[in-house]
Amino acid sequence: MQGKEQLNDHWDKENGIYVPGKGTMEIEGVEHQFLVDEVKAIPERPGYPTSDRIITEYAEDLSQDPDITVVLLPGWGETTAQFEGDFLNILISSMRSAGYSNPKIVGFNTCGKGTADYMENDQLISGTNYAKESEDIRAMTDYMCRRDKKLGENVWVLGHSMGGLNAMAFLRHMEVRGNISLASGQTARKVNGVMAMMPSWNERLALGLSGKFLNSVKGQIPPGAPQYVTGKGNLHLTQEQHIKMMFSGQEDEATVAQYLRGNPDSARKFFDITLTFRRQWLDLFERGLAKGTEFHFLKGGQDALIPVSAVDAGYRYVNKHIGDTARVTNTEAPDLTHSFSMEIIGLQREQLEEYLAMSLGRKA
Repeated sequence: MQGKEQLNDHWDKENGIYVPGKGTMEIEGVEHQFLVDEVKAIPERPGYPTSDRIITEYAEDLSQDPDITVVLLPGWGETTAQFEGDFLNILISSMRSAGYSNPKIVGFNTCGKGTADYMENDQLISGTNYAKESEDIRAMTDYMCRRDKKLGENVWVLGHSMGGLNAMAFLRHMEVRGNISLASGQTARKVNGVMAMMPSWNERLALGLSGKFLNSVKGQIPPGAPQYVTGKGNLHLTQEQHIKMMFSGQEDEATVAQYLRGNPDSARKFFDITLTFRRQWLDLFERGLAKGTEFHFLKGGQDALIPVSAVDAGYRYVNKHIGDTARVTNTEAPDLTHSFSMEIIGLQREQLEEYLAMSLGRKA
């Protein structure tokens, strides 16, 4: 792993924020450009911590059209900064191994995560919920599609944990915002693939069918419940809680470094996803499959938060209701925990590389 503490000079670990700007960083021995862009993606409105949103971009040459773009959607309490260690290296390397010459990664940080305004306002953080999260995905998708930002024609989306739900929101919004002929003359885009890693689907689709999910999160419910009830709602996990939840208690320098790149999040949003959320996503699967979109689930055998059974339940549900799921895969990585530390080595690295190679296939 290169630089646990400072992979580039645009993440301020002391304050938990991004510093907007451009720079270069070495990825798999090749110099890549990166951009940390703080944009006014949504209008100012009550109940949002800030109207500013952080969007990150990585490519060998950001000025050129990419031949594949992966939109990265972190989960609850996460920022894209937590994926800038070995995960970023492995993802770029996997896209190159699949035959792509100028792969690009675009990261969305929802609800103001990574900004100073977000970190300084506990009360407004507590007001965010999943409906606002989904609206943020729409706004940032619109920003990238309408403001001459280069997504390219071959777009994939990778959602981790709750980012799996956000990936489905991205798919829906791309149908409206991306799959059109733009005034600039760019070719219409579609989402070619969805990679859902340790996905937190809605309860009706998967979690409620398993029953084991609630057992896995019951240790996180007590610290969040009082905050939810009192209205504070800012559930900032301690380092010990984070490592127990995300890494099954595997504490080392790399998992601690990953913790320092996260942000507090809304207890209300946590409860929305784990207990009460009821949105039905089956129609999106059907429409996506009809348009040729692939869906690739990844489940971690050592995941203490999203059990393998919950991911399996979601897969079975889709298989039962859609039938033809040749473009839907469900892969288990026996040694992966719920999240990815800044250092991914050994069997964990091998299993992640195998999943990405299978998902991305080969460039046509």
